[in-house]
Amino acid sequence: MKKPGNLLGSRLRELRGSKTQHDIAQFLGITETAYGHYERGDRYPDLNSIKQLANYFHTSTDYLLGNTNDVAEKAGCKTSYSEEEENIINIYRSLSEKNKGKVELFLDQLLAQQKL
Repeated sequence: MKKPGNLLGSRLRELRGSKTQHDIAQFLGITETAYGHYERGDRYPDLNSIKQLANYFHTSTDYLLGNTNDVAEKAGCKTSYSEEEENIINIYRSLSEKNKGKVELFLDQLLAQQKL
C-alpha cells in the first residue's frame, strides 16, 4: 500500500533536481535526516514548511499537495525562472538581512553604472 505522503515526497524529489537534501534542509532550518523523511513519505512537513517549500521551488502548495498537476501555478500567476535565476534567488533568501541590504545596494550601484 502506498503511503499518502508519497505524492508530496515524489514532488519534492522532482523539484529538488540537482540540489541536495542538505541544501533544502538548511533552507528550512531542519536536519537533512528530517527532510529525507519528507521525501520518503515517512513524515510530513507542517503547514509553514509546506508554504516555505512552495516558495523555494516557485510553485504552489496545491501542486505540492497534489491538488493540481500544474507545477508553475502560484497564486494565479505563472512565472518561470532559469536555473541560474533560481540559484540567485535562493542564495539571496539564505542571506542575513544585513547582507541582503548590501546586495541591494550593490545592485543599485550596478544599475546606475549601466545607465551611464
